[in-house]
Amino acid sequence: MPYDVISAKTCPYVQRVTILLREKEVEYRHITIDLKDKPDWFAALSPFGKVPLLKLESGQALFESQVINEFIEEAHGPGFHPADPVRRAGNRAWIELISSIIMSYGGYYYAEDEDTMNNRLGLVHARLSRLEGALGDGPYFNGDAFSLVDAAAAPMFARITLLDGYHKLGVLDPFPKVAAWAQALAARPSVQAVVTDEFQQECIDALKRRGSLMSRVLP
Repeated sequence: MPYDVISAKTCPYVQRVTILLREKEVEYRHITIDLKDKPDWFAALSPFGKVPLLKLESGQALFESQVINEFIEEAHGPGFHPADPVRRAGNRAWIELISSIIMSYGGYYYAEDEDTMNNRLGLVHARLSRLEGALGDGPYFNGDAFSLVDAAAAPMFARITLLDGYHKLGVLDPFPKVAAWAQALAARPSVQAVVTDEFQQECIDALKRRGSLMSRVLP
């Protein structure tokens, strides 16, 4: 097995990596750890104490999801970055914006008061508006071609769609291009293999344990 992907049960950044590995048909083994009780070997490999880690056959470990995905992109075909260096740099910049949306959306569903919840949701809307303006005719970020931007965005959309089913805010409703993009990604086999019913239940269970304001609307 070429790679071990070190994961926590509900981490969206891990899913970026596993979606890309599946798109490139690269074999990997999934190893799940408890971040509240980290094994010593994990602490030795992860400078930030975070997942994902990608452990190579050599024993070396790579950390930070987008760094890992850039390695996978360079090491395995087919290539999913645009050939043009300006567009490639632009894609990397949009991935950073998507990361900020994931953080803001996490702040929304972990919020313990309405002011914080509304503030974080406002940030999510503002940044989704930027994405709406950047999208073309789709179905993916770069048109017909799947890219690393899509691998980065799919876990974000999975969470928004999941939680919108319990707390109907229509987060994507003002952004028809973004909503269509989310639907196109949800239909890809690589995403469906990662965003399973079991994973979604684990997300709901984890949110209940946090006792946030959002958890009160969950069954």
